[in-house]
Amino acid sequence: MQNNVENTGAEAKNTVNYQTLKEEMAKVSERLGEGWESETLKQAEDAISELESRVAELEAALAQVEANHQWRRERQREGIAAAQERGVTFGRPRMPVPDNFEEAKQLWLDKKISSRQGAKMVGISQD
Repeated sequence: MQNNVENTGAEAKNTVNYQTLKEEMAKVSERLGEGWESETLKQAEDAISELESRVAELEAALAQVEANHQWRRERQREGIAAAQERGVTFGRPRMPVPDNFEEAKQLWLDKKISSRQGAKMVGISQD
């Protein structure tokens, strides 16, 4: 819905810009004389039409990319859900808690050892 509102806003701006361009060209035409306006205005209209066509193609291409992205994400979610149903676990395996962990924790809480000493005591890295 928001995309439609943005598109409508952009179309309104383009219409205003086109009208402004047309008015400016009419002013220049008055200064340059007759005969200039129709040919140049036609060229400008053709150029604007070509740009609008290219913008529409670009918007369509972007919409296709977004649709493909959404499709891949959906397929990925489905694959993950199916794997989890089969019991597949993701990520790094959990390490078992060392036997002397509670002892080291209590010494650290009692401020009898540093965190580095506690980590060394249980055989893990502090970093």
